[in-house]
Amino acid sequence: MAVVSWIGYHQASGILIEGAKERLKWDAIYKQRFINNWFDYRFMDLRTHSSNPHNWEFLKLLASGYRGSELSLDAYVGSDDWLALIEGNQDELLSVARNYDYISNLFLIDTEGNLLFSTTRNDDLGTNLISGDYSDTQFAAAYR
Repeated sequence: MAVVSWIGYHQASGILIEGAKERLKWDAIYKQRFINNWFDYRFMDLRTHSSNPHNWEFLKLLASGYRGSELSLDAYVGSDDWLALIEGNQDELLSVARNYDYISNLFLIDTEGNLLFSTTRNDDLGTNLISGDYSDTQFAAAYR
C-alpha cells in the first residue's frame, strides 16, 4: 500500500508541476503580448502628437523667439515674449497631458537640445540637454 501511495503521489505531483509550468508559460506569453501592445499604442500616440502641425509651428515660434531674443535660455523661458507665445499655443499640449493618465509631462525641444516648453514647467525647462545640468541623464540620452 505504501509503494502504491508513493507512486500515486509522485505521478500526481508531476502532473501538478507540469500543469503549473504550462500555466506560467501561457501567463507569461499573454503578459508579454499585453505589454508589447501597450508600448505599440504609446509609440503610435507619440508619432501622432509629434507630427502634429500645430506642435511643429509652436516649436518653430519658440526656437526663433529664443534665437532672436539674445537672452540666455533660462532667462528666455521666463520672458514676456515666451509667455506671449505659450499663451496662445499651449492649450493643445496641456489638453493631451491632462487626458492621458500615463503622461506626466510633454516637452518641446529644438534641434540644439534647448528645452523650450514643458507642460509642468519643472526645473529642466530652460536647460540644454546636450550641455546643461541634465546632459548626463537618461532623458538627455533619449533626446540624443
